[in-house]
Amino acid sequence: MNRTVDTVAEARARLAEHFREQSAFSLRDAFDRDPDRARRMTLELGPLAVDYSKNLVTDRTLELLASLARAAGLTDAVSGLHSGAVLNRSEQRPALHTALRR
Repeated sequence: MNRTVDTVAEARARLAEHFREQSAFSLRDAFDRDPDRARRMTLELGPLAVDYSKNLVTDRTLELLASLARAAGLTDAVSGLHSGAVLNRSEQRPALHTALRR
């Protein structure tokens, strides 16, 4: 378990360092350097388009966020949420948000 905590701490530290390095980030410069940015940073989910190109993120930012999510066990937590696992440790019961949507 300590390895997971260390991994999360390391991932957070890398993300914090990246944030400091990006203090002068400019969207205008990002679009000038990468004319394909809007297409690359738009996710289409059925009729919904999520355009995150106009946020202060780079490809490296997204890599670091994904690394933090993996280190924190986000995939397992989402799976647990959908399967009814006990995620609400303070109340020792599952978080049944998905049951409300059936």
